[in-house]
Amino acid sequence: MYDWCYIFASRGNEEHWRRLVRTIGREDLLDDPRMADGATRTTNRAAVDAAITEWTSKRTKREVTEIIAGAGVPCGAVLNTLELLNDPDLHARGIMQKIDHPLRGPVTVSGWPLRMSDTKVGLKCAPILGADSEAIYCEWLGCSAAEVKEMRERKVI
Repeated sequence: MYDWCYIFASRGNEEHWRRLVRTIGREDLLDDPRMADGATRTTNRAAVDAAITEWTSKRTKREVTEIIAGAGVPCGAVLNTLELLNDPDLHARGIMQKIDHPLRGPVTVSGWPLRMSDTKVGLKCAPILGADSEAIYCEWLGCSAAEVKEMRERKVI
């Protein structure tokens, strides 16, 4: 299983590159002609990737994120679904929320990630299969309750 962390060593921001190589203990890359600028590093991306991978492969993605982001270089751990569902920060910020499912009980789901001062987006469980059939057939399609009952009895719905 891979432990991915995306590091954005911007071609347009040389300071990010300098911070990154200092943080991973590869100051020698600052004088390497293959790393002279963003365009040259792009041409030599295999060497860039090798240098960064040498350092990151000895750490977890959370360690990499903490250290590299702490140095002021944009980066982020790539989390899998289970990690997202159990992330304490996402729970604390209300991104992950518990809802009551009529068949499964409490379930953790992702909520609306945007937060605005006057707008709250509540979460509720989607209806279970067939739970709102009466409303759909009657209100949306204009069927009578008797017609819906007859369709059920004939196993049309």
